Amino acid sequence: MPGGRLLIIAPDGDLRSSLVFLLEAAGYVVTSRPDISSYPKSETFDCTVLDHQAIPRPDLVIELKPKLGPIILLAGGSSPWLESLVFRVVRKPLLGEPLIAAVEAALRSVRSGGRGTK
Repeated sequence: MPGGRLLIIAPDGDLRSSLVFLLEAAGYVVTSRPDISSYPKSETFDCTVLDHQAIPRPDLVIELKPKLGPIILLAGGSSPWLESLVFRVVRKPLLGEPLIAAVEAALRSVRSGGRGTK
């Protein structure tokens, strides 16, 4: 079983619940929050799944990146300025296997000595 501490940040409650269910079923320990400013600041995470709608400004992603681990961005469209700041982009609504594969790749990157960058 995979393992790892994940943070999910998504403003839509139904999406957040679905992501928690999917990733816990895959063997991860998951914490979820509705917006990026409400994450538990005293904690660090192995990887973060971040819905693009939860980002009020891009500089916040840069500021929080060291505590959030590699970031998997959930996006409905193209945002090149934001995509350059994250480990991987998973396009909505296809979130099942592509999301799990992205999280596994991010965690492998960190465990192999990378910083969760592309």
